[in-house]
Formats: sequence, structure tokens, C-alpha cells
Amino acid sequence: MPASLLTLNDDVLTILVSYLDPPDARRLSLVARRIHLIATNRALQSVTLACFGNVVKFCTYMLNRKRHRLVALREFRMHCLVPPLEDAGKRSWAREVVVKVDVVSSLRHLTEIELQVVGPFASKCFNELQSTPRKLVFTLPRRREYQQALHDGDKLQLDPKLRLSTVKYLVATDTPNVPELAALARAFPGTRSLDISLKDQNLARGQPIPTVEWPTLERVRGPGSSFAHWRNSTRIHLFEMVCESRALAAGGRRSYVTSYSLQMFSTRTSILAAIANVHPVALAMPLDSRSTLGSNSFWTRLLESSGRLRYLAVALSDIRSYETCGDDLAKWWANVHLAIATSGVICLEIRCSLRQAEADTEEDVEAGNSKTSVNEDAPSFDKSIYDTFSASVRDAAPALQYLSLDMSPRDDLPSRCDFLDPQESRDVGISSDLRWWCFKAHLDQ
Repeated sequence: MPASLLTLNDDVLTILVSYLDPPDARRLSLVARRIHLIATNRALQSVTLACFGNVVKFCTYMLNRKRHRLVALREFRMHCLVPPLEDAGKRSWAREVVVKVDVVSSLRHLTEIELQVVGPFASKCFNELQSTPRKLVFTLPRRREYQQALHDGDKLQLDPKLRLSTVKYLVATDTPNVPELAALARAFPGTRSLDISLKDQNLARGQPIPTVEWPTLERVRGPGSSFAHWRNSTRIHLFEMVCESRALAAGGRRSYVTSYSLQMFSTRTSILAAIANVHPVALAMPLDSRSTLGSNSFWTRLLESSGRLRYLAVALSDIRSYETCGDDLAKWWANVHLAIATSGVICLEIRCSLRQAEADTEEDVEAGNSKTSVNEDAPSFDKSIYDTFSASVRDAAPALQYLSLDMSPRDDLPSRCDFLDPQESRDVGISSDLRWWCFKAHLDQ
């Protein structure tokens, strides 16, 4: 009898299906009855609801007849606003779903919960939550009409007695609708990674900087203004400074952008104050190599703000041209090398997201004027840039032990590592335009 996938036992099938993404598992569940239940459980492990209509369908599907579906759910994301019960009006289906959505609080196996709009049902849901989630996400909604503060009764209000110590990764960027920082620290005392966006608060002259009791906090991410006016009771290991424009916040995503946005949303003063308050060992931040934030005087003050700083990752977002990247790098290094050489930094990582090379047209191919490299594994620019830059860094900063230069195209590969969640980072391919150098042997000689 020829071997078949359907002849395997349930344990083996469960292992094989676990490697599929939920959408692929859903397609597989339609292939045969033999594998339908196993593939369906995998497909239901991660659910994202983008509109209230999908909430209705989801509740009907999950609660109708086959209750075992609730056990499969692990990651739950709601990107819409569920209306309060009194606003449901005479629509019986809406009143029913508002009641049924409370079933989320009774689930016991959720590991990740994401809400893009903190609606009126959220407070009751979290205060009565029976799951022990590892990750909680409260981000701004995509729809512009929801990007505003809700009524006081509709905002997320956590019970003072609530303690979810299992939460290790907390994202709170829906600033108008989440509780104060102290309330978050009290409710989620086991948080190790924090991604947050706070309103810029101006402390009165002479007023002490408030301290938050968050003893387990190790990694933080956010704009400089979010960390300029508070300190943690214990030292924080890593600080990833980001720029937050309206477009990025609306999409609930964070990424490196130009330092023009950095200057708009985080002034020089708030950047220095944030680094002094966080006092990190590792710092990752974006900047423009030609702005005042790339000068030696600024970097001297920045590196002096944290005497513990040993790892520095810089995204030079304005260096994007294949033709001038070598000269642009050399100019930036000439401005900052004195500050880095006299600091305690031992590892420097630099990323320049170059533009993708233009695709060949039919005329270029026929004429033999190809713009792209024949060998896809070869660097996209002159290889001598690596040797020249690494030699200049080694000579100008003799205390530096490790150097990384990533000249990958902007859309070539995703980030190699999530600074806030390195254990859960996806394995991605390493670009041929990435280089590492170890100068430790040079120092020992």
C-alpha cells in the first residue's frame, strides 16, 4: 500500500501541521475529513478580527455546537471597537455578541492578546481574565476616526488587585486610552520587555523625576520623549529608541525612519534625558548622518549619558545610494569617531538601508546594458567599501572589539532580530551585504 499523509497517526500529523501558518492550516483542513480536526485546531490558534462583522461571525462559529474550538485559541487580536451593551439597540445579534465576547475572559489558554482599540468591554475582560498570557498589545487603531481618547468609562481601567505576572512583553502605544505607567507596572509586575508611547510631560523646575517600581524590566522601546520624565527602580539593559510618526502609529507598527522625524518628535534634550534615565548597556537608534544629531559634540554628550553603554546599533537612514554610500559613511565616521573612541562602547553595529537596484528593461537587456548583478549572492556595490571602512574604524577606535556593517537593500530582508523579544524572533536569511569584524585579536597583539 503506497504511503500517504492520511495514513499517519494523529501525533505525527499534529507535529507536521504545527509547522504551518494558520491560513495554510485552514486550507489543509478542507482537504480531507481525516485531517480536518487537527488542521482546524492549528488554524484557530491565531485569530485576527478586523471589523465588528467578523466579531459576530467569530463568536457564532466558536460557540456554536463545537465547544472544543475554544481550547485551540492561543493568539487573539481584535482590530475593531466592540460597542457597549447599551448601544446595541434593538439588534438582537449585536446584543448577543457583546455578551458572548466576554467569553474571552474565560479562556484559559491564551498566550497573546492584542487590542487596537481599547473599547468598553476590555476592562471587564482583563479584570476577569483566566488565561496567563505572555504578550499583551494595546496599539492605536488603523481607522482615523478611532484615533482619539474614549470616554472615561470606556478607557481601559484595571482593577487595583489585578496581577498578571505571566505577561513578559507589553506594548502600550494607545496613549489616550491606557492607564498610567504606575498602574501598568502594578498590574503586570513580571514584564521584561516594554514598548510604550507616552505623552511628553514637562516637569516643573526642581521637581524630582518620578520612579516606577518595575523590578523585572530589562528591555524598552519608544521615542525619547516617553522616557525623558521617569526612571525605573532597577537598571534596564536595552533601549531601542524609535521615531513615531502619525502614519506609523496608526498602523500599529514601529520601524526606523529618518532623523527628521526624530528631531520633530524627540528633541535633543529629551533624547539625552531618556538615555540618562534608562542608563542602558545596549542602545539602538535611528539618525540622519548629516544632521546635528550626527555631530561629535552630540554623540559625546549622548555616550556620557550612560556610563554602562557597551553596545551601539545605529541606523543611518539617509544613506541610501549605492554610488555615494562609501563617501557618506566616511563623512559620518569622521564626525563621530572621537566620541566613540573615548567611550566604553565595544560593539558597534551600523545599518544603511540602500535603495533596491533598478530592474532591467527589455531595451537594456537587448543592448547588453544590464543594471543588475549577474551573481545574486554578490554585494550590490563595490566590495572595497567594507575593507576601507573597517580599517578606518579599527585605527580610529582601538578600544572597539566588534563591528557590523549591513548594507542590505531596504526591502530585501526583515530585521534579523527583535530587540525586545530575541527568543521569539523569526529565523531569517543573512544578506550577502552584511559583514562582521572582530578586532579583539588585533587588541591582543
